[in-house]
Amino acid sequence: MFNTKSTLRTLIAGAFLTMAAAAQAAPVFSVDPRSNGLDVPGMVDGQEVPNLSREFTANTIKGESSARIELIEGTTNRYTSVGWIRYDAFSNNVGNTSTNINALISGLGINYSLYATFNQTFTCNGALGTNVSCAIDDIALSLWADAGADSEFRTASLTADAIVIPNGARVELGTVTSILSGAAGINELGGAFQNVNSNFMLTEAGKAFFVEPDPFYTAAFSAFNNTSSGLVCSPNCEAPTVVAITQESGITDFNGAPAEVPEPGSLALMGLGLLGLGAYRRKRLQK
Repeated sequence: MFNTKSTLRTLIAGAFLTMAAAAQAAPVFSVDPRSNGLDVPGMVDGQEVPNLSREFTANTIKGESSARIELIEGTTNRYTSVGWIRYDAFSNNVGNTSTNINALISGLGINYSLYATFNQTFTCNGALGTNVSCAIDDIALSLWADAGADSEFRTASLTADAIVIPNGARVELGTVTSILSGAAGINELGGAFQNVNSNFMLTEAGKAFFVEPDPFYTAAFSAFNNTSSGLVCSPNCEAPTVVAITQESGITDFNGAPAEVPEPGSLALMGLGLLGLGAYRRKRLQK
């Protein structure tokens, strides 16, 4: 959200700098933010934002997530997780440098919102708690674009799932239906983490949004974590039956040509809580 008129001026100036810098960035995937009717006018502080959205390249999508985890009744150490990922920026990450695509060019957060909704199950090697490792069994995820950027995101609680209430027209861009490899849990510092290496399939609308490469990548890598302040547990965080992850931060990127199966080692190293977050950013992908 942009709060001042000076922010708008900064965005406009930064948009032109991003145009110049884009030519020097190594493109990984290209996005057309004007597809699917997503180039609706944006508003900042009651002013109409100049429509500078244009095709751009990036290699990462940054965001935050919320989910509610619950022990599946009648099972031993098997859990279900329902939640969302709200993406707030496209970026080009090279080494220790991360450069966000200007929001006026990407349109993200101004002309449209980009988010995923998911439902997954995972099994742990003990009751969920600190230093307990879990394997993700299955997942059903949809990636959405919402014209107008006015969807309502409700954070998970101990009694309610994390849900998204679309307030405008939305289009489904892609789906995830299978896990190639994945891990989740609560680390020794009390923070939740999740690494998912999955398939990724574009819809027809998604092919108009993610325009290059063509055909597009067939795998997605998502890595999210938080500190102990980003989750609440019932009855406590040692062997809880319900966990509400109120905030996780992380990234999603893509890999895997149509004939390729990505290596499991491509998973990002995560789950080290606050102390490990810096190391995660330095070594986002271990290949």
